[in-house]
Amino acid sequence: MSKQFHSRRKFLRTLSGFTGLSLAPNAFSQINQMQIPLASAQGMPLASHAEKQLDFLHLHTGESLSTTFFSDNQFVATEMSDVNYLLRDHHNGEVYTMNPDLLNLLYDVRTALGTQKPFHVISAYRSPATNEKLRKNSSKVAKKSLHMQGKAIDIRIPGVDVKDIHKAALAVKGGGVGLYTRSDFVHLDVGRVRRWGK
Repeated sequence: MSKQFHSRRKFLRTLSGFTGLSLAPNAFSQINQMQIPLASAQGMPLASHAEKQLDFLHLHTGESLSTTFFSDNQFVATEMSDVNYLLRDHHNGEVYTMNPDLLNLLYDVRTALGTQKPFHVISAYRSPATNEKLRKNSSKVAKKSLHMQGKAIDIRIPGVDVKDIHKAALAVKGGGVGLYTRSDFVHLDVGRVRRWGK
């Protein structure tokens, strides 16, 4: 079932009705910690855009989100909470605070591509337990993956070739960019600038 998150109120309603969800003990405290102007908290330069908007569809949960995550020269705490929830570890429901730089990177990549289509999310935050489980089944999963720090996401955009997403992300130079043509997705992270894949 597809779900739309447009406000913190709706986010909380949805959260309360999400049976079987397992949240990390500090998940809500992490969400509450977002009640500060994150631009200054992260030491980042304030963006020149008055508002920044992104759209997501998580392919594993079927949930979607349209969010104006940046407005009036700061990140919007309630919107960031919605983003954190949508990009949680879909294997165990653990919610984590996503790095705001990652949202800026996604925004810049989408702007560079000149599209308003939603990002289709394959994987975002991974708990250490999930990462270890995946790593045992694939040599492509890093032991110290930035997914575990809320700094990485695997995405595609419907109707856009992953090679074009890869090129746009390389041009932005916002961090690591991995191309996985056989699996049809691009890995983006806000670690050091680097590239891999084909």
